[in-house]
Amino acid sequence: METDYLVIGAGAMGLAFADAIHKEKPRSKIVIIEKRPLPGGHWVDDYRFVALHQPAAFYGVGSLELSSGGNDLSSHAELVDYYDRVVKQLQKSSAITFFFGTEYKGSGLAIPLLNPDKPIKIQVKEKVVDASYMKVLTPATHSPNFKVGDGVKFVPINDLLDLQHKPKRFCVIGGGKTGADAVVHLIDNGVLADQIKWVVPNDMWFWNRSKVQTGIVGNEFIKFLKAIQNNSSVEQIFLELEKKGSLFRLLDEELPRKWRCATFSQREFKILKSVKDVVRKGRVHAIGIDRIELDNGSVAYEEGCLFIDCTANGLAARPKQAIFSDKHITLQSVLMCQQTYSAALIGKIESARMSVKEKNAILEPVPHPERVEDMPDILVASFENNIRVVKKIPFWFRKNRLSVGAHVSFLNFCSLIVKSLLLTPKAKLALKRIASNSSH
Repeated sequence: METDYLVIGAGAMGLAFADAIHKEKPRSKIVIIEKRPLPGGHWVDDYRFVALHQPAAFYGVGSLELSSGGNDLSSHAELVDYYDRVVKQLQKSSAITFFFGTEYKGSGLAIPLLNPDKPIKIQVKEKVVDASYMKVLTPATHSPNFKVGDGVKFVPINDLLDLQHKPKRFCVIGGGKTGADAVVHLIDNGVLADQIKWVVPNDMWFWNRSKVQTGIVGNEFIKFLKAIQNNSSVEQIFLELEKKGSLFRLLDEELPRKWRCATFSQREFKILKSVKDVVRKGRVHAIGIDRIELDNGSVAYEEGCLFIDCTANGLAARPKQAIFSDKHITLQSVLMCQQTYSAALIGKIESARMSVKEKNAILEPVPHPERVEDMPDILVASFENNIRVVKKIPFWFRKNRLSVGAHVSFLNFCSLIVKSLLLTPKAKLALKRIASNSSH
């Protein structure tokens, strides 16, 4: 078969891109291939009590509302249903074809998993779009990189909803968003804080979710930009943001080394603080019949303990690739921790009458942050991308529901643009000062 665009992956980014291309170029043929039997990417495999940790108002695809508006956080069930509706909406067009349960092998060859003897050969006229480059992993599709001894009760976080008997103790392995979600879920469902051991290889900063809401998140990004401009070290930046109420940390006496945009409410953070048996001895090497072996020693655990695996790296930092080439598009974030907005924006820029060089000059990839040192550079690059976008396609930035600019008044929108134009060059200069201080 023949198509204009071949999209590899029907997850959040692939569908946001396809939706944007279809809106801008409705006559273009689009084929979307997905290995899973359902749309939604990692949401299909995620634990059922997961929820968005950003407002649903600017998540999903541009043409279909995800929530009733406001600061609603969509649940796993709502997200799976939403992406089913997205596919049904796109399938109304004869220009769009989906192949689920199908693996892409490259060079236009796709293999149906249940019918491998009938391969699909696709001729691509415009571009192949890689929507799988970000490689989102979930506990259900990930194998731990440490040894688990025979007889150890070890399950992914997904299995918490299917427990038939309550264990005497729980041990959560993983200090990221998933591990924190597991702790909150257990305590919300009657497990006492002193029944939980929590293995945290590296502490991370938590983003105060009340600051990351529709109408005000733009000002929050400006606050981050000002903190970069005002300080001479990464540590000072995070301490200023903590003082202003944007960030939380579990240990008052130690600065976290991780920053991954994980948001938590003040209620959830209070729950996390209630767990006192927190193991900070680095990463797990092995779990034996009565001890946990870690980078910096070992700890014993009680008989009857159930281990909860939360070690999958949901969004690993990937090397930057040029987004556009003559025959290929690699979907990546262009705004810090905003994947669906990024994919839709890439679709919009792809539809414009510009050369590949001009398109790449507008959008610079910003890898997902992992360390605190990543945040300043990524945030400044995000603002530079948005400034170029506003200059090129201001109406899209103002009206597309995935954009922060669509959820503020026109006066606030103009204020955010002016502040961005004034502060971004100063923050970029500050990056050199911060880099120089960190090297000494």
